[in-house]
Amino acid sequence: MVRVFKKKACDVCGKGYTPNSSRARWCSKSCKRAHEIQQQRKNIKTKVCDVCGHEFNWVRGRVKRCSPRCRKIAELERHREHNRNIERTVYHRDCDVCGRAFVARNPRKKRCCIKCASAHRAARKKTSTNYRHTVLSNEIVVCLVCGDQFTPKAINALVCSDYCRGIRVCERRKAYNETPERKAMNAAYSRTPKARACAKAYRDSHKDASKAYRQRPEVMAKSKQRGRLRNKTAEVIAYKRKWSQETAACDDFFTAIAMANAIQQETTACMKK
Repeated sequence: MVRVFKKKACDVCGKGYTPNSSRARWCSKSCKRAHEIQQQRKNIKTKVCDVCGHEFNWVRGRVKRCSPRCRKIAELERHREHNRNIERTVYHRDCDVCGRAFVARNPRKKRCCIKCASAHRAARKKTSTNYRHTVLSNEIVVCLVCGDQFTPKAINALVCSDYCRGIRVCERRKAYNETPERKAMNAAYSRTPKARACAKAYRDSHKDASKAYRQRPEVMAKSKQRGRLRNKTAEVIAYKRKWSQETAACDDFFTAIAMANAIQQETTACMKK
């Protein structure tokens, strides 16, 4: 049973409306928002900003600054005051690169400037034991793809160029796709409705391109060659069936062997056509 309430007058606009609950006071969201704005204006107070000294209206909360700019200034000043009160230890050291004396506040700092730090980093990279940055000198390696000899720039180099690297990546990807786990994943995904919809959309969008590809002369020649091989395979299967039937019907062993040799010769001649 649906409860029906009596008509009431809106507290803001005074229009009559049928409320949905007994606690409803406004006829619409706009009237509710107008009521909230009126209440906020009643609670507005005046404060003085402790940064710039200007007066601003304050409604609720512990607001002390009039704008984001004044809040940022106050935060920076608080950080400066905090840093002034901290007692910092000063370290007197000599630079590892140029040997110049300098003052450091960080106990781990060993170089006096950015230039010395960059020079130290470059020298460390040349003598690093990391295999990615180790340079091999006077050593010849054979490329895994093309078989050419080359001098590697890193200890883990297996190919001579970016082209060979791309070929190796494609081969490894093909080998991974041939694994049973990957085949099972592809088979499971191909049966999903999403995969079927994607395949249908791809076929529809590439229908003209696939038709043009099949009409190329080299593609048509390959398809004809496949058709000949398919026909030859069918003839070979027919000869084998004939051999199995005739040898099974023959009782003499030597006669069956002779018939088998004759059928084998016919099969070989068919394959050589």
